[in-house]
Amino acid sequence: MTSVELMAKLMNDEDYLRRKKTREAELALRAAERGRNRQPVHDALAEVGIVETYDRATGKSIGDPKLFEVAISQLKSGAHDDDTRGWIARLCATREAAPYWDELEELFRAAPRGSRESDGLAAALSRCACSVHVDQMMNIVKNPEFGTNRIYFLRPINRLGRARGKEFVSGYVDDPELGREASAIMRGWSANQG
Repeated sequence: MTSVELMAKLMNDEDYLRRKKTREAELALRAAERGRNRQPVHDALAEVGIVETYDRATGKSIGDPKLFEVAISQLKSGAHDDDTRGWIARLCATREAAPYWDELEELFRAAPRGSRESDGLAAALSRCACSVHVDQMMNIVKNPEFGTNRIYFLRPINRLGRARGKEFVSGYVDDPELGREASAIMRGWSANQG
């Protein structure tokens, strides 16, 4: 059966069409809820003159310090659900957030393990890390409490730590959680582009 024939068959299948409609309605409800949850953050950003959080041409987060200040303030408030907190954290996933590294690290250390917030903060920290943060990142990677979020720090440690960083990352090649990424880095490529 070709894909065209399969689609024609499915378009005449009432059960399939009912499930499809239900799924689309669920997705629309989730998107609406996500929009409502994020609205207070958009309002806070608008108050400081930020209308767009991403450059539409590049898809990257803007580097305006006011954005980082609002994002950190919103995260510290504890007022949002985990999905929204993860989204807020990822607004800081740009090199321009480097001056806020210590505050972001503090939030990361306090975030619930396995949450979208901790994942977003790990992504932000790894993206804005500078060479002065290598020891802090190494301490995070050494602590198994941070779970798979530690993967985010291997690439910047390798890059910013120079020979010491490469040696550190090579020590995780056999690690059950980090080994695949560490091995990829040692081979000169990585599936995690964080």
